[in-house]
Amino acid sequence: MRRKMSSHTVRRLAALTLFTGLFFTSVLVSALPAEAAMALTNARVNFRTGPSTSYSVIRKLPGTTPVDVISHGTKWSKINDSGEIGYISTAYIKFTSTGRITGRVNLRSSGSLSGAIISKIPRGETVRVLAGPVKGWYKVTWRTKTGYIYKNYVAVDETAALKAELDKPSIGLVFAFNLGKFSAFNPTVSWNIATDPYPSKLLVVTKVKGSTVEVAKAKLTGDDRIVIPGEVIRDWKTTSNYEVIKITYNDPETIPFHFITVTEPGGKKTTQSLRTSMKAVLDWASFTYD
Repeated sequence: MRRKMSSHTVRRLAALTLFTGLFFTSVLVSALPAEAAMALTNARVNFRTGPSTSYSVIRKLPGTTPVDVISHGTKWSKINDSGEIGYISTAYIKFTSTGRITGRVNLRSSGSLSGAIISKIPRGETVRVLAGPVKGWYKVTWRTKTGYIYKNYVAVDETAALKAELDKPSIGLVFAFNLGKFSAFNPTVSWNIATDPYPSKLLVVTKVKGSTVEVAKAKLTGDDRIVIPGEVIRDWKTTSNYEVIKITYNDPETIPFHFITVTEPGGKKTTQSLRTSMKAVLDWASFTYD
């Protein structure tokens, strides 16, 4: 889900729907919360004995391997794979949501009542949510087994993966497009900057208490081709970590559109244009510091 952002705040109008960027190259590791975060590998990756390519490869982990992330940095993450501790490149990690089983439920081989029963999951167990719900079914992993359970028997914490992503050292900002899934994030401030009859809405999740959040109108440079942030029309200083601002805004693929800039107390800044093009395929997207 992560979308990387370039180190420049300027945007070419012809490239509004594309964001590129670079990871920071430091190998500092920052601790996650006390409980390890659930994740998947997003492609085949080397599982190593240490945080460098000079360390030996324990084995290769296939894509979509469930792992527990103990700590992560911008380049390497310490993980637990089935009880064995090692390191993989952070670029190959995708954090996943968790779910709590609310009633004894059948884990099936497919998302249908006709799917064979793989196992019965007791009430109170925690599952790793891999996908869904699709037609009412979540694809999950429970212990070492992967299958499907019906949505009525699981309470899914959709915000866990989002928070874990925001905790990455290189990430400064998250946009949540699917407001229904992230209802646990109660907005501190709501800004309506829309004039269209059919506006878009998103949640802007910030990272650090005391950050300055600004929404600015876009302006063109002299050649009328480069768009940069201009006049600030909304601003706020966050009063807690993981603070949320709800924004109702115009479709930024028409002019004018807007930029949001979050500046943390230490000076780190993330600038991103508001846009709707990712909503069709993503529930949320994260962005690296400028």
